[in-house]
Amino acid sequence: MKIAIIIPVFNQWNYTAQCLSCLSQTVSSESVSVLVVDNASTDKTGVRLLCHEHVQVITNDENRGFAGACNQGIEASSGYDWRIFLNNDVLLSLGWLEGLLAAADQFAIDIISPSMREGPHNYDLEERSCFLRQHLGDHLRSDVAHGVCFAVRSRVFDVIGNFDESFRIGQYEEADLFRRARKAGFRIATTGRSFIHHFSSVTQKALSKTSGSSYGSVNQQYYRKKWKLNWIKRKIEKLMDGLKLRSFIRHENREADTSLIDRSNK
Repeated sequence: MKIAIIIPVFNQWNYTAQCLSCLSQTVSSESVSVLVVDNASTDKTGVRLLCHEHVQVITNDENRGFAGACNQGIEASSGYDWRIFLNNDVLLSLGWLEGLLAAADQFAIDIISPSMREGPHNYDLEERSCFLRQHLGDHLRSDVAHGVCFAVRSRVFDVIGNFDESFRIGQYEEADLFRRARKAGFRIATTGRSFIHHFSSVTQKALSKTSGSSYGSVNQQYYRKKWKLNWIKRKIEKLMDGLKLRSFIRHENREADTSLIDRSNK
């Protein structure tokens, strides 16, 4: 089984370096390739990536955004069984990859995300990971994934196509992909068998300072128009998603007094 880990980056080298260090410590299989797509970084990212000989680097002369970078990674990993899309501002626990794919195989999931904690890294990562695997390892949040890290079976792209590059820079691309996958009958989930830490929107915050935040609202409008989400449909979806989330949280708290997606330390 061949696996490609695709990481779009724009500046923020210190976070990228941490992420690559985590990958080198937690992923050892020769069947796993790491592809970093540099979206025209202006800091030391380009030069420093040259020192990582086991990482395939795609360098863009302009920022092609999250969707464009992910599509480049997909094209560069033709013939792979899984593509994993990973933010650069993450830390990875031991066994995160094995747990992620084992859960996908056991429960026949086509797009799957790990459990996650967001905010400052002020806790023991491995201790948290072991706790979740022990108490919530067989728990799934069905039909829910997140854009920080998600693994996609190749057949999904064969059926629904790649990311929609009409979205600018970042935001809503993964939501659009997940919606297309659900419509095509693919199964989506988040598992407690894999755990990562997310520092939270590091690249997006940096981009908002240099490029403004208008692309977020532009993408939102495009997403709503594409899926014909009028005010009533959005309210109904928000209500249903909220009910589903509260149900997940209640069940997880009964089992382990915690949640698969934890933002309590932000």
